[in-house]
Amino acid sequence: MMRILMFGWEYPPHITGGLGTACYWLANALTEKGIKIDFLTPHQDDVKNPVGSCSDAKQAASLKNEMENLGEVLSKFLHKISIPSLLSPYPGNPVSSQPEKQSEHAIDDALRKELARFDKATVKALKGRNYDLIHAHDWPTYGAALMMRSASNKPLILHVHSTEIDRNGESGNQFIFKLEKKGFKKADKIIAVSHYTKNVLVSHYEVNPEKIEVVYHGVPPGFDHPETTDNLPGFREKVITFCGRITRQKGPSHFIHAASKLAERSDQIRFIMAGDGDLRDEMIELTAGLGISKRFHFPGFLNKEELKRLWKISDVLVMPSVSEPFGLTGIEAMSADLPVIVSRQSGLPELFPHILQVDYWETDALADLIFDVITNTKLTLRQKQENRNRLAGLSWTTAAGQVADLYTTLSPNSIQ
Repeated sequence: MMRILMFGWEYPPHITGGLGTACYWLANALTEKGIKIDFLTPHQDDVKNPVGSCSDAKQAASLKNEMENLGEVLSKFLHKISIPSLLSPYPGNPVSSQPEKQSEHAIDDALRKELARFDKATVKALKGRNYDLIHAHDWPTYGAALMMRSASNKPLILHVHSTEIDRNGESGNQFIFKLEKKGFKKADKIIAVSHYTKNVLVSHYEVNPEKIEVVYHGVPPGFDHPETTDNLPGFREKVITFCGRITRQKGPSHFIHAASKLAERSDQIRFIMAGDGDLRDEMIELTAGLGISKRFHFPGFLNKEELKRLWKISDVLVMPSVSEPFGLTGIEAMSADLPVIVSRQSGLPELFPHILQVDYWETDALADLIFDVITNTKLTLRQKQENRNRLAGLSWTTAAGQVADLYTTLSPNSIQ
């Protein structure tokens, strides 16, 4: 029986975005195929300032260096291991109060120290454990995964859900960019969540395309209808929704500028910007500056049941991302029978070629497209029907089968 060491920087119920959800469904689908998984994550409970968001070198240094055994048996074949750490996946994204703005150099210095501490603690914690293969999701765990590969001489797969280029463009954090590039060079195989992401890896990180396998996400179950419709707001207006991290990557300002244009056309439209992130306060101020704050709602981060209610009251989900490797939120919304508009800088059109698209910077065109959806019933019905047809072909079982085949190719002797 194959045994996998899987790294990720989050796992339900502690999630900040789509990666934790994707890891959950993929890991469970793999265990259904009889694959044993130890899923290792940085543990941030009771940590006020994660390194990478609100970094604090003194607080990082105060964390004990030895492994604290926080293992948890999630199922017969799935075991979760947590290591105390201040690591956060989104540098520059304050998730708690930050007394003073730190320079990128100061953040990088704290980040290097915490990564080194986490990497060493991981190797120490896993000493004596044997695995057939190592599988790591996104940059915060690449260093630890590379150390384990070196120590064990086992194959390494890096699973790319997002890159520093996606998050911050060419001017992003160079320390993280170089860490990603090093990992991609040394990995035995790379899984990309879309061909869009594969192209980013080839063009920006100089990865050999033959080294990359594309594995699409499946459809998260349970979003087809809310378990309860109690306390749903009684909006008479059309509701236009943005849902995701309120950061540069997701294009919140483009949504708001399009909303401003829509507000001039009709007084029967409301807007929801659900989620949290480093630009949330700035976006609230932007709506005030444009004179549309009374028609905007900022509910913050929503859990699964709250998301299901959000889809129920919404008329369309808008995802004007600057760079969207996949777009799991869009899949969830489609599963709830909601039409979706995405930027052309996204992986979703690969699976949904009919999906309504616009370049993220074209806010006039975006406003026109949104208005068409909320006023053209035939267009909306066509979109919904095509979404249902396409969703039927997506599953986490299929995704897990592709990953399991890759495991077998890299470690054929482990199968008994």
